[in-house]
Amino acid sequence: MNKKFFLFIVMTAIFAAIVSSCGKDGEDGKDGNDGKPGSVVTIGANGNWFIDGKDSGISAQGAVVTIGDNGNWFINGKDTGKSAVGAQGDKGDKGDTGSSVNIGANGNWFIDGVDTGVKAAGSVVTIGANGNWFINGVDTGVKAQCEHNNTGGSSSFDGTTIVAKVEYGNDYNKRFQWVETFIYDAFDYSDDSERLVIDLGPYSNGGFTVTLPTAIDDKHLFELDAHFDFDDMQVSSLNVKYTKIYEIKGCSYNNLSKGWFLYGKLHIEYLGQHYPRATYCEFWYVDKDVTITGDNGYEKWDVSLKKGWNMVYLTETYETKAAEYTTKVVEGMKWYWGDDFGA
Repeated sequence: MNKKFFLFIVMTAIFAAIVSSCGKDGEDGKDGNDGKPGSVVTIGANGNWFIDGKDSGISAQGAVVTIGDNGNWFINGKDTGKSAVGAQGDKGDKGDTGSSVNIGANGNWFIDGVDTGVKAAGSVVTIGANGNWFINGVDTGVKAQCEHNNTGGSSSFDGTTIVAKVEYGNDYNKRFQWVETFIYDAFDYSDDSERLVIDLGPYSNGGFTVTLPTAIDDKHLFELDAHFDFDDMQVSSLNVKYTKIYEIKGCSYNNLSKGWFLYGKLHIEYLGQHYPRATYCEFWYVDKDVTITGDNGYEKWDVSLKKGWNMVYLTETYETKAAEYTTKVVEGMKWYWGDDFGA
């Protein structure tokens, strides 16, 4: 196989992968000759190139993507270590309506069926400052990423009521009809049959509200120090029982839910690294006041819990496996459907 034909096959694979999340449905075409499937390359919510679901740490905006002599993807001249030819991945979910980009029979790039007049082979494809696809430095006028219907907005928690406005939340108004909030009714919470639903509420207008019970029966609580290693920590009371929300699950009559909603934050200073740093908010219930402070080298605690429901912020740095727990407010937190967090 000559290099031009190989490049033609691979560039077809990458653009098919990229636009699969934004392309509009068309009529089935005739089966083509079998080619070598390439890696799946997408643009994440943080604006970086993702290869096979992994953040490259490189912004897609203004980046130049090529294939090196070793057959790997190179971004701005840097070897990603990912082969441009790999195993065939599973078919992804159908994306929002957007522009369709492909290579025509004449070897040119086509956008929404219109010939750009630019040969695909040997082209340099980039994303300009305006977010459009550029081919050989020429603006195609087509956005590189899908436009989300971004709800965002104000979220709150007053001790018993969670009001959540979800990022891109209006995208899910038709997908979900209600949310289910539950804790586990056993110490070993690997069995879904042991879960205890504590609230059901509608999903609408890009968000939801959860009303938590003001008290949890003692039979549904567990010893706090049985769940955590408090060696080298200062704990005001070891006779504390607790539970927490394990999931706020999106539900529908068509059983489309495959995940949950979370309140979190990706730390921007770590987005360029292979192992990011992220904060998640957990909702804990305790049967009495307790403070936990200390640092044992792999966990750091600065937590002051009041009887009832509390927001506990867990920050994890994946490279070091370090975890930090605090009840001090972490700024920049947002509600997400799980698939959108860091995608």
